[in-house]
Amino acid sequence: MKNWFYIFCYLLSLSQLCSAQGEKGVTVSNKEKDGPTGKTWAVVVGISEYQNISKLSYAHKDAEAFYKYLRTPQVNVPAENIKMLLNKDAISGEIYGTLEWLAESVKENDKVIFYFSGHGDVEKKTIHQNGFLLAYDAPTAAYMTKGTVSIKFLQDYLETYIANNKAKEVLLIVDACKSGKLAGGMDGIKMTMQALGKEWSGQITKILSA
Repeated sequence: MKNWFYIFCYLLSLSQLCSAQGEKGVTVSNKEKDGPTGKTWAVVVGISEYQNISKLSYAHKDAEAFYKYLRTPQVNVPAENIKMLLNKDAISGEIYGTLEWLAESVKENDKVIFYFSGHGDVEKKTIHQNGFLLAYDAPTAAYMTKGTVSIKFLQDYLETYIANNKAKEVLLIVDACKSGKLAGGMDGIKMTMQALGKEWSGQITKILSA
């Protein structure tokens, strides 16, 4: 995975997120908050094999590597606090299920990590051209019908963990892959990352790569 340096910097709680050394294609926004910290909860999704659209080579391997890193003594996230979905297990319903699991599990001062490696795209038939993370069961078009995670819904969930659950902060890591064969064409991933890069409320740190 090309952006482990940035993720390591954050998880090891360095004073800065190394954004001054910015690599092309990587966007880091930091909203770290001082104070006591509770448990850490994580969702890790990696999809290389897709049911209906083009495959990727390393997305699921990157997710596995990130899971292993979370389990190292330096980071020490308990296995029971991590949900990992790979390839055919990462259907949209299961991903939304992990977001619900977080909503039920996260308590005051906890930290939340949501990691996604796979395809991202937009639909171009509406004026807002909504962005989506594509699950294993994503269709070739009509992304709003099934098989996707809406960026708007994802934002709503992550902001809820802070507003309602009183989480200390949320870390969103998205490594979305480019493909001109998807419905949104080569512009699709660019627009998806722009949607993810917009200002969100609360203590949300985002590491975005395309």
